[in-house]
Amino acid sequence: MSAFFEFYAASSTFMYFVTKEPMWMANFIADKRPDDELWKAPPELLLYSAPHNKKKGKKARLVPDIGYFVPGSIIINEKSYQVLGEYLSRFGELVDICIEGEHWYSYNLTNIKTDAVDLANSNCMAGGTVKIPAFFSDRLPSEPQIFKLPETKLLRMYCIGNGGESLKSLVENNGLTGLTFKPIA
Repeated sequence: MSAFFEFYAASSTFMYFVTKEPMWMANFIADKRPDDELWKAPPELLLYSAPHNKKKGKKARLVPDIGYFVPGSIIINEKSYQVLGEYLSRFGELVDICIEGEHWYSYNLTNIKTDAVDLANSNCMAGGTVKIPAFFSDRLPSEPQIFKLPETKLLRMYCIGNGGESLKSLVENNGLTGLTFKPIA
């Protein structure tokens, strides 16, 4: 099997992205319309640094190339779009958004891999929610790609591949910041 990673935006070393309209996220989560309808009028975002990062003597946080906005997705700047846009578009959709007057993109990963999780060997919470999935290795993609699982699609994103045209290689070889890759055993 190729290298296998969970990937996510690393908010601990970079600034956060928040909506200009405070109730947008609550309305988004409560809304039951399909994603394509929800994103017809994407929110304007602002950069935010947590109060503990504003203390005297602390180094200012950086604006990442790839950031976190809603669980299970990423947002990318124009630099990242030039490098990753074509690759990401093969597995989902990029939606234009505005962050403090600059053009960014929100990424909606729509490539869902079913039947890849071994529920009998996964770490599940009460009620059956998968906390740490175990995988059937023969059901995972053999070619580099990114995907979600039905069991964790609101929280986690995964990528396969560590060379050539894989997400990890594209990010690392082009010096893009903000994304963390956690190896999956």
